[in-house]
Amino acid sequence: MKRKCRSGLALALAFVLTGAACMLPVIPVSAETGAGAESKDVKKITVNVQTTDSITLKAEDNYEYAIETEKDNVKTWKWAEAGQYDRTNKTVIFKGLQAETQYRFGCRLAGSTEAVNQITVQTLKKAENVQIPENQNTPASNLPDNSQEQSGSTQDPVQVPEENIPNVQDPIGSAQTPTGGEKIKEEDNKNQSDEVISQTDGQPEGNVPVNDNNTKVPDKLSSNQTLPKPSAPVVSEVKDVEITLKLPEDADTKYNYEYSIDGIKFQKDPVFKGLTENTEYKFYLRIAAGTYDNNVYPASENSDPTNMKTLKAAPEKPQYPPKLAEKTDTGITLKAADGEKEPETLEFGRLTSATDIAWNSTGVFDQLTPGTEYQFVTRRKVDEKEQMQGLSSDVLKVTTLQSAAAAPAAPELQKRTDTSITLKAIDQQQYAILMADGSAVWQDSAVFDGLKPNTAYSFITRMKYNPDMDMESAASAAAAFKTVIRFEGAKITGITPGGSYEEGTTLTFTAAGVGMENASPLAGDTRWAPKSWSWDGKSFKNWDKEPYSYTYKYTTPGNYKLRVAFQLEEWTTGGWVSMGETNTITTEFKVIAKKVIYTITAEAGANGKIEPKGSVDVEKGKDCEFKFTPDKGYRVSKVTVDGKAVSVSNNRYTFSNVQGNHKIYVTFEKDNRTPKTGDTTQVALFGGLVTISAVLILMLVYRKRKHL
Repeated sequence: MKRKCRSGLALALAFVLTGAACMLPVIPVSAETGAGAESKDVKKITVNVQTTDSITLKAEDNYEYAIETEKDNVKTWKWAEAGQYDRTNKTVIFKGLQAETQYRFGCRLAGSTEAVNQITVQTLKKAENVQIPENQNTPASNLPDNSQEQSGSTQDPVQVPEENIPNVQDPIGSAQTPTGGEKIKEEDNKNQSDEVISQTDGQPEGNVPVNDNNTKVPDKLSSNQTLPKPSAPVVSEVKDVEITLKLPEDADTKYNYEYSIDGIKFQKDPVFKGLTENTEYKFYLRIAAGTYDNNVYPASENSDPTNMKTLKAAPEKPQYPPKLAEKTDTGITLKAADGEKEPETLEFGRLTSATDIAWNSTGVFDQLTPGTEYQFVTRRKVDEKEQMQGLSSDVLKVTTLQSAAAAPAAPELQKRTDTSITLKAIDQQQYAILMADGSAVWQDSAVFDGLKPNTAYSFITRMKYNPDMDMESAASAAAAFKTVIRFEGAKITGITPGGSYEEGTTLTFTAAGVGMENASPLAGDTRWAPKSWSWDGKSFKNWDKEPYSYTYKYTTPGNYKLRVAFQLEEWTTGGWVSMGETNTITTEFKVIAKKVIYTITAEAGANGKIEPKGSVDVEKGKDCEFKFTPDKGYRVSKVTVDGKAVSVSNNRYTFSNVQGNHKIYVTFEKDNRTPKTGDTTQVALFGGLVTISAVLILMLVYRKRKHL
């Protein structure tokens, strides 16, 4: 009868709360108010929704909520994570509960270390999910108390084992849940407040705000506002045992941010090391508790999580380098070495530079250069999005074959001088001068020296060959090239090499090239034409036509080096064209500056002197040193230059790089320094002098009396 009566009262109460049109089933709830329940600041816990496997509470601003868990006979509070809060509807949900089971919930002011209010709520039977209507949320204290209903006996609320609360997550990558708590004190199983113990690792539990020095923010906040919830952190780099985060683009830099791998413990460092390879983690970001805009805030709500999985560890290095399967003049094919473990998992690479490798899975490398050495390696195939890249094998060196020795094209000119012809060198070719009788002397070098200036020669080429492998190459068609005219004879007039000119002198110089007098040039003719001039490498003028001269007034003293560049030109159907070669004539001379003298006035006060003294003439740009000599018993007191005090060393001062008139003045002062304590030399000496003087006086008195 007692159970039936209570059920009837519960039904009546539900009817009153929801209205006649909304009949609700019984909501078994019992309230337990903590020791601080009488305070005006205490917020009563209000149930919003009850289902068979979840409890939803109303979430007040600046408050945080927890569910009591038990592990190894130790009861602790598990504070809700950011993902459990619905900031829009101001609720917090606890999922994964068992039907018809009592759970204890607590709430506290954010930043506090004690639960200020507690409530015991029982989940519903199957098919009894109930949502308390808006504006009719029933405080826990007003709901029926069914916690002591069984057999009429008094019993504690049922404690849920920590592992049965799936929404309260363990730190990812660890099989242990850092409870860090202590046993909850219970007295007589009555409505006593339970003491919530912070984690013992020094970090506040949940969102307890801390300052940068890891001290708790005062319980009384200076603002009733909360910090904004930040966007999820961004992954910067992923490795097998390390993940690096960074702030999202919309992060406000006026805040201090903290990163977390579990939403509970936070750190300033965005790098998380010592992770487990091939393991998925959740990362959170929040604004650290502290003072912003002269207000003290608790830590912000955790961001939404960023999920990221560490890479798999790198595979082992292949035991052997790749093996050559086939090669041609333009291609090389590789295969796995005999005895290589799991050869089908390999990929092959060609070293294109000291650090770059071109990889493929076929082992075929084409479009190579004949007769060229290449370096190849192999490694294990990996998906770089899921696994760390492994080490490459040792290097295999392979040289491609030579191409067939067909007759090459006629040689081309690379460059020419007055005594040499240089042909365009082609790999594996030989070169020769074709004589009038048709004979030729072959050489590997494409450079022919010791030729006559301004003289035409015929040249041919062929492919190098190995008599054991290739046929002799046929000679190419002949090509005629002419050596250029000599540079000797080009000159500069108007300036005497090594000459000296006074500042302000105007000079005109003229450049004269060689071959400039050729009025009827033919194809292959050359000349050295003046092109440009410069002072010490700084170009002032280019010449395009005559006259090749320049006039300049020298106003700055110094050493000058005039360089005139002459350009080698050849005659073509389009006229004179540069051959890309230059030669230079250099003439050095001096411009002497008129001397500029400045005066330094040197004076000294009493009890010392300055040297030199008076008006001292100093040439512009020179240095001048002054020495100060105090009289006995005096020392340097102060030195001023142009009325400003300066520092001196060893009673000396130096004017460096004098660029104007100056005045230096030194004063002296009494040197009152006394001997060090314990030094009795002067005292003893004085006493000795007094004694000698007394003896002499006595002797004089004695003699005087004797004569009397």
